[in-house]
Amino acid sequence: MIPADWRDKTIRDNNVQDSMETVRKTMDPRIVDIAVAAAAFAVFLILLWILPMVLNDGIAYLATIIIFAIIMSAAGLYLNQKAE
Repeated sequence: MIPADWRDKTIRDNNVQDSMETVRKTMDPRIVDIAVAAAAFAVFLILLWILPMVLNDGIAYLATIIIFAIIMSAAGLYLNQKAE
């Protein structure tokens, strides 16, 4: 047996999903770009601190730069695909 408030709950859930989708679509792309860049820079600093403990210094710094470039490129591609 279906509860009486089932229909109301479904409508409320759909409204929440619609409002979340609206927020994602209307979010300012500049703010998203800045947030992604800040997160990538934080990952860069963490790798810059941790990798030299594990690897040879030169290889660690090179790996950090390469990983940072991959993260920024992937984020840029993802944001461009979401914009279309």
